[in-house]
Amino acid sequence: MRLITLFFLLFTSVMAFSQPVRMESLRLNGELPVFCDRSELESHLRIDSVLTRDLYDNPMLSDSILYVGETLFDYYAPDNIYYKGDKECILGTVVFDDQIRSLYLGSFAITARTTVSEIQALFPDFCNEPQDITVFEDPRPYTYCRLETDREATALLVFFREGKVVMIHLWQAT
Repeated sequence: MRLITLFFLLFTSVMAFSQPVRMESLRLNGELPVFCDRSELESHLRIDSVLTRDLYDNPMLSDSILYVGETLFDYYAPDNIYYKGDKECILGTVVFDDQIRSLYLGSFAITARTTVSEIQALFPDFCNEPQDITVFEDPRPYTYCRLETDREATALLVFFREGKVVMIHLWQAT
């Protein structure tokens, strides 16, 4: 069964994933888009905590960070001058737990069991050789791949530890 899955992944990588990730195809747990309204977020997931930011330090930052377990969303209040006006919550970082079990890229689900080789098969142009990286205040070794997206100055950083996906960060240039 594993061999059939790997063959399918290799075939679909050539056909569908050898190009940048379409941001509109990303869904948490197969349902929630990565750009959403707060009410939509709350209808799918339980917000565990809210960290309000001091906008005087950096007004380009979001007003708050909404935590769902260790997964975080940036929240922009409608009166924030940097608020884009379309969706107020933007996924920042995914950490898989009991609420966030997967991040779907189209029909493919990335989970805590997804391996480096599976990501490499799906994105050979972007993840041929994962790079070493350190994570702030975490002494454990990590590697990562940068998956380009169809949005300007936006990428998905997929972090691995011990050969498995442990975190995905939506990187946006500011």
